[in-house]
Amino acid sequence: MKYTILIAIAVATIVAFSCSNERGGFLSKLLKGGSAGVPVTVETVASEERSQSTFAPASIETVEMVDVSLPDDAMIESFAVAEGESVAAGDPLARISEDEINLRLARFRADLREARNKQEKDSYVMRNRDRLLDEDRIDEEQYDAIEEQVSEDEAEVERIQTDITRIENGFDELAVRSPISGVVTKRYVAVGSMATGGNPIVTIARIDPVVAVFNISPDQSAVVRPEMKIDVIFPSLGDRRIAAKITSVGTKLNPEDGKFAVRAEIPNRDGVYKDGMRANVEIRNPETKRVFLVPEGALIRGPRAYFVFTVIDGTAHKVQVIPEQSKGGYIEIARGLKEADIVVVGGQDKIKEGTAVDIWRK
Repeated sequence: MKYTILIAIAVATIVAFSCSNERGGFLSKLLKGGSAGVPVTVETVASEERSQSTFAPASIETVEMVDVSLPDDAMIESFAVAEGESVAAGDPLARISEDEINLRLARFRADLREARNKQEKDSYVMRNRDRLLDEDRIDEEQYDAIEEQVSEDEAEVERIQTDITRIENGFDELAVRSPISGVVTKRYVAVGSMATGGNPIVTIARIDPVVAVFNISPDQSAVVRPEMKIDVIFPSLGDRRIAAKITSVGTKLNPEDGKFAVRAEIPNRDGVYKDGMRANVEIRNPETKRVFLVPEGALIRGPRAYFVFTVIDGTAHKVQVIPEQSKGGYIEIARGLKEADIVVVGGQDKIKEGTAVDIWRK
């Protein structure tokens, strides 16, 4: 019985010594001649390889604005579209007054008959100018000028004929049709008014594709390049994300913000993305970086910086860190920690730099 009791006491002593030694408890401290540290909960810093992403605000713009004009003056009889309406290529935009076109053609044809009659008369005089001069039916001045006059007559006939042909060919149908798919942004002529040839009657903005316009800093310009794929995120559409392709990277710094302008093309077949919409772009760096993760509870916010407590050989050390994004209850630390560091996640309010601690694993 005596031996049994002694063995039980020995086993209990060994277990107690082992536990207190692991946790820095009273027996361990007593055997070492010290006192117990402040109890804290700790966790080992984890690390991950992450792709590097850069985010920037962007605005949406249309790629192209197309002015639609008439080949010649004509009266607008009606419009088929209003400002802000979408059109497909080939859709009617407006209708030209047929009566007004016919009236103009009649005037031009009357002018043509008159010009041809004059040309014939002057050509007769030129062919017979010697006889007409002898008969005193023309004078010396008319004699000398008749050849030039005939040339002017020919030019006038040709000009009027060209006008008639242009009107006949230019208005082979009375409907003015859209050359592209897009949105009518402006109407310039009222119904019943005369549209001047060559001046726009409507402007159409091409809506497919559109572009996201954003700025990047000089250090980012080494990564961003034309043809690179990025993501465009629309907060107003529930953070909808769509792939885009960079079409141009500016070569001149904006003096206001010291950044380069970048344009990325976005497919927009359904016309969902409108001119002036706000978005964010995510640019992924093909190179990865190692990030260190600590529980959110480990981070201490100071007046001008962030800190965590690490534990080395039973002693707490206050370390300044640079946190980045938070995800799933953990904070990514960009600078200040290394893999396998032990950080305090509970009990920080009871310790300071150099405090002896009694660690408990979470």
